[in-house]
Amino acid sequence: MLKNHGSVSTKGIFVSIIIAILLIVSSVYGIGGDDAGQKNSTHFVIDMTDYGFTPSAMTWHVGDTVTLTVRNASEQGVMHEFMVGRDPNEEDVGFGKTITDGFETDFFKKMNVKLITGSRILMVQPGTAHFTGINPKKVLAKEPPGLVQQGDQFQIVFAWPERGKKSEPGGTITFQFKVPNEQGKWEMACYQGDGQHIKNGMRGTINIVK
Repeated sequence: MLKNHGSVSTKGIFVSIIIAILLIVSSVYGIGGDDAGQKNSTHFVIDMTDYGFTPSAMTWHVGDTVTLTVRNASEQGVMHEFMVGRDPNEEDVGFGKTITDGFETDFFKKMNVKLITGSRILMVQPGTAHFTGINPKKVLAKEPPGLVQQGDQFQIVFAWPERGKKSEPGGTITFQFKVPNEQGKWEMACYQGDGQHIKNGMRGTINIVK
């Protein structure tokens, strides 16, 4: 009987150790919270809603190859765009400054970006980034017709979801890139409506860490 009690005690200690290890892992990797399941993933899916991003916060690690899927999930049939950078551009309008379009610093500046797939994109603009992968024209919307232009910043504009008889999902795109050693906070935003969308709160945070 004493031997059996000893065996149960040993198993109990072993189970306790396993539970403690799981709790430590959960704490370290941030299981739970707004960006749960994102921190240790290299594939992120971002839905653009009215007016916000889901998830609204992500963590990317320097050197990781990230695959990013961005989708227009508007419920109001609104066109959205995706840009990442630091310090939104502003201009003086006489009675103060207002947000205009784009960032002072483009996250994708001079980066290699591999286009994988997409559809119903109204505009693809690499800025100083270099596109590889599929031809950008393959992801463009047919109606209204999309376009590819160089521009000065990385910018993707997405068609709105179509409701009713001719139901179509909103624009979507998937692309891939290596996270640069640019640690700290970055911001994703939509500037549609002459900057009104970002003023409505359509912005999110990307934290770059080692």
